[in-house]
Amino acid sequence: MRAVVFLLMLIPLASCAASIDDVRAEPVRWSNTYRVPFDTMANCLAARSIQDWSVAPQVYPREGVAYVTVAAKDSNTIMAEYVVRRQADGGSLVEWRRRKLLADLGGLETGSREAADGCARP
Repeated sequence: MRAVVFLLMLIPLASCAASIDDVRAEPVRWSNTYRVPFDTMANCLAARSIQDWSVAPQVYPREGVAYVTVAAKDSNTIMAEYVVRRQADGGSLVEWRRRKLLADLGGLETGSREAADGCARP
């Protein structure tokens, strides 16, 4: 009985809508550098994510940064964000944050790293 009550208390926590500011306030969950131009990396990450998520890439060439926001398709709740930065060697630094979740729902974190690694393969 206690387990059922505990689980019922967690449902509102898992379903709260998160804003982009909420996601950006979270620590970086993972980061890596890749030998891919930052704009190419950002567009690839968006293309690899669009089947399962609503994705909004924003590329700023002058600043050398791109943001790829990932939201749930059914509710447009923002789930995560990639920040892709141009490096001096022409490569990319990818940082990934997600909203505060109780668990890695649907393999979001694992899938995000696999997407970035896939974008770096020739």
